[in-house]
Amino acid sequence: MKENEPINKIKISTGDNEPLTFGNIQFIENRNCKECGNEYPVYSRNGIEVDFCINCDNNRVQKDMQKRYEETERQRPNRLMKEFSFVPDEIKSQSFKTFKPETTEEHEALQQVIDFVKSFPNDHTLVLAGSVGTGKTHLAYSAAREIIKKGYVVIFVTVPELLESIRSTFNNSGLSETEVKRIYKGADLLILDDIGAEYIKDYGNGSWAAEIIFDIVNARTTKATIYTTNLAGKDIEDHYGGIQGKRIVSRMKKNSTAIKLTGKDRRTSEW
Repeated sequence: MKENEPINKIKISTGDNEPLTFGNIQFIENRNCKECGNEYPVYSRNGIEVDFCINCDNNRVQKDMQKRYEETERQRPNRLMKEFSFVPDEIKSQSFKTFKPETTEEHEALQQVIDFVKSFPNDHTLVLAGSVGTGKTHLAYSAAREIIKKGYVVIFVTVPELLESIRSTFNNSGLSETEVKRIYKGADLLILDDIGAEYIKDYGNGSWAAEIIFDIVNARTTKATIYTTNLAGKDIEDHYGGIQGKRIVSRMKKNSTAIKLTGKDRRTSEW
């Protein structure tokens, strides 16, 4: 604005019979809201009456914000499962119905996993052990599908993918390592597929992978967890090395049921 340039006149006037005006806005009167009973001012802007209760309008805004927040929270479990679950394509269509037991052992294994689902939520652990292709992952994923239908947060992840998701935080400005681990620790059901199958660069107590696995397994001792593995307990101890391997196996065994599958390799049964 140039020096001494006149300012546009804004008139504010009051009087016994003269309404208060502010530019093109004119105060008309105070009214009581029919909805909430509070008093609110009524104005006229350019001859058009503006009549709304500020209190009710604020309440509507707050309710809308709360509704949006609740919807976001309702979708959060789905986002977590989508972002942190790594399900192999070959099993995405599998279910209990598609698992065809051929031996007494396989019938028993199927029923044990079904019983686990029926009793959910629980703090139990299943360890599905056996050779490659014997149906461990099939049964674990089938349980995941049914428990998700109940509305619980289920994360299915291979151990190599879990480690990679945590390692990726080192060069990522998004979630921290602690936050990602908290998601795995806090899921209603965590399925760790192929534990002991990942490559361990440094054996012994100094292994970063062993430390991560122990941290998560230790946090899951009071939460429902399913492990699948091709290894026996002693082999898992040796895989992770030293005292850390013993501690991992010890936590896996707590409140757990071991289910051994020794059937044929289902992946190559048609060859």
